[in-house]
Amino acid sequence: MIDTVDSRILDRILDRIQTAPTADNCQPWQVLVSDHHLRILEDPDRSRHILNSKGAISALSFGLLLEVCKIAAAEADCVLDARITVGGPTWLDGRIDPGSASPEDRALAPMLDRRTTDRRPFGREGLHHPVLDAVQGSAKGVRVAVTAPSDALVEYLVQADAIVWREPRIASDAHRWLRAGLLDPSEGLNPGNLGLPRPMSWLGAALPASPALMSLCGHLGGRALSGDAARRQLRDCSALVAFIVDEPGLDALVAVGRRALRVWLQLTAAGFGVQPFTMGSTLLHNQRAGLLPAGFRLPQAVASGHALSRQVFGLGPHQVLAWLFRTGPAPSLPKRLRTGRRSWASQVPGMPGAMPGARHC
Repeated sequence: MIDTVDSRILDRILDRIQTAPTADNCQPWQVLVSDHHLRILEDPDRSRHILNSKGAISALSFGLLLEVCKIAAAEADCVLDARITVGGPTWLDGRIDPGSASPEDRALAPMLDRRTTDRRPFGREGLHHPVLDAVQGSAKGVRVAVTAPSDALVEYLVQADAIVWREPRIASDAHRWLRAGLLDPSEGLNPGNLGLPRPMSWLGAALPASPALMSLCGHLGGRALSGDAARRQLRDCSALVAFIVDEPGLDALVAVGRRALRVWLQLTAAGFGVQPFTMGSTLLHNQRAGLLPAGFRLPQAVASGHALSRQVFGLGPHQVLAWLFRTGPAPSLPKRLRTGRRSWASQVPGMPGAMPGARHC
């Protein structure tokens, strides 16, 4: 029996890991490999965001990353045994060995390269497609529910997204990765795939980050234009897919990330596009879990989402909405509109916690 992992197989797994989705495509980690061992460390600069001050965004991102790692290993006839540490700097520690993977993981593996965030209009097929039935249900503390984009839910999510225009710290952190995508195709957001009028997308990326400038742009029509775009996106879809937890916290966000990645790949395999709507969902979870930044208060229009989500998704007294997608049939997103990815070789070495004999990838 082969008990080692060939370096070429390991490199293939690492190439797949690059496909993991992250907030604003910030790719906030560094990978270290030694023999069978894989360690992925949070990069504190790349993960810097006002809404990540207590690790909430990192926990969700590392949950998504863990499932990508497991499915990538399965494709190479390997298994990954790993754990994620949260509550400080977030990191993943695991071991890759030859072994038999589940048929489900093997089936999902080809979708890793196809999976992307798509902000274009989707088909409106309603809730009757088999994949929307298949992704629903409860497992490991996370319930997946599917609903139609009602007028009330659409308007709530539009108002929640508008917090970017009202909170300068959020605007500044988001603009960082929009501008990065303009300067380097392997970084940040692709200005061509924001769902906004093209001149507005490219102008926003080109302008320097400035709270005063963001406020001026909002008053001059930026907030209204982005709100209209979000409203169209939410109405031009088949369904909204919600991830609901019983016990909010960092561990719950890891579990949501893991479940969400599999749902995302299932939808991709069915020819559906996916776009996360994070503000109106994860902010509710983080408020309930005490994970909002110190001194940060949700606007009443966003805080009202607790009552609305209880009504729409039939939440119990302790359950809370943690994340949400819009989805619907869509042709494959052209390569020119996809977000880029850094190569592992481009990542800066010297992070703490390196293993003896480790190589930076």
